[in-house]
Amino acid sequence: MPAIQLAHLRQRCAAIADHFDQPDVVVSDLHALFSIYADRTHRTGQTGEPPPLLLSYNVPKPVLRQVLIEIRPQVTNNRTAAFQLCDLLWREEYYEMRLLATQVLGLIAPLPPDPILDRVVGWIKSTPDEQFQRVILEQALNSLRAENPERLITQTNEWLANPDFKIIKMGLMALNPLITSSEYANIPIFYRSITPFVRSLPSPLRETVRETIESLAKRSPKETAHFLRQHLMITDNQDAAWLTRQCIEFFPAELQESLRSLLRASPKN
Repeated sequence: MPAIQLAHLRQRCAAIADHFDQPDVVVSDLHALFSIYADRTHRTGQTGEPPPLLLSYNVPKPVLRQVLIEIRPQVTNNRTAAFQLCDLLWREEYYEMRLLATQVLGLIAPLPPDPILDRVVGWIKSTPDEQFQRVILEQALNSLRAENPERLITQTNEWLANPDFKIIKMGLMALNPLITSSEYANIPIFYRSITPFVRSLPSPLRETVRETIESLAKRSPKETAHFLRQHLMITDNQDAAWLTRQCIEFFPAELQESLRSLLRASPKN
C-alpha cells in the first residue's frame, strides 16, 4: 500500500465524482482506487474486521472519507443517480463498497423517506452479520434521523410490532442512534416503544433490549431508573429484574443503591 499523498488522493476522488451521473463508471473507478490503496499485509483477527462473508481491500479510512467528501455535493444535486449508485455499490461483495452504499444512502434527503427505508430493510435482511447491520442502521438512516426523526420513530414502532424477531431486533437497533443523539430530546417516547419487551422479554431479543436499556441509562439515568422501578414493582416481573441487574452498573451510585434495594425487597427477583 502506497503512502497517502492527499493532493493526489483528492484529484483521484474528484475525478470519480465527475462521473457521478454514470454510477457504473463510479463503481469501476472505485475498484481501481481501492486497489491502489489496498493493504495486502492485513491479517484476520486485527481490529475493525469486515463481515466474514465479504471481501475487503482494507483501505485506510482517509481514502473512504475523501471519496465521500468529493461525492457529497453530487448526492445533493442528483438524487436519482445517488440511489442508482447505492444499488450498484451494494451489489459488490466488498466491505468498502457496501459501507459506501450505506454512507451515500445516509446523505440522500429523505423526501420522501420510503426509498431509503426500503433499501435499509432489504440490506438488513441480506446481511447475516449483526455488527454490519448496526452500521447500516447508523449510517444509512443519517438524513432521516436528522431531518425527520418522528418519521423514523414511527417506522421503528412498526418494526417493533412485527411478529418476526429479526424485524423487531432491527427496530431496537435503529432506536439506539436516536437515543444516544443529544439532538433528540423526546426521551419518553423510547420507554413507550420498549415497554412490551420489558414486560415480557423473548430470549432472542434479550441482549438487544439490554443494550437499549444501557443506552437509556447513560442518556437519562433518572428517567430510566424510574422506568425500571415501575416494572420491578409488577409482581413476578423476572424480565425487568434481569434487565436491571444487567444494566445497574451504568447508573450513578445513588440510583444503583435504590434499584438494588428494590430488587432485594422482591423475593422472586
